[in-house]
Amino acid sequence: SDDQASLEFKSSKPNLSGPPSNAIYELEIYIPVIGRQRFLLEIIRQGLAKLSINGILQLNELIYYDIDQGSGTFAFDLSEMTKQILRKFRTSLVMVKYCQESDSPVVVVRP
Repeated sequence: SDDQASLEFKSSKPNLSGPPSNAIYELEIYIPVIGRQRFLLEIIRQGLAKLSINGILQLNELIYYDIDQGSGTFAFDLSEMTKQILRKFRTSLVMVKYCQESDSPVVVVRP
């Protein structure tokens, strides 16, 4: 199926070099099949973030990332444990992207 949930986290401070250190973005949404989920993305420092997902699906993982400055797309690897949890719920993180103009990360989830 091509069903995807696109999550846009909003912050009030634009930043031209990527998400600022110590920034926290959060969003609570309903995802079909999984239900209500709370997403929290905390930028610890450039290249390191913490992703937490709370609801039926539970994740709490440090993620090392690089950002393509042209497209804003994050390149990252998830741990095997996280990949197994996502597979259990037939879910995947399709893309994480950062918009400099609105200081908004976007997470695309395929349920």
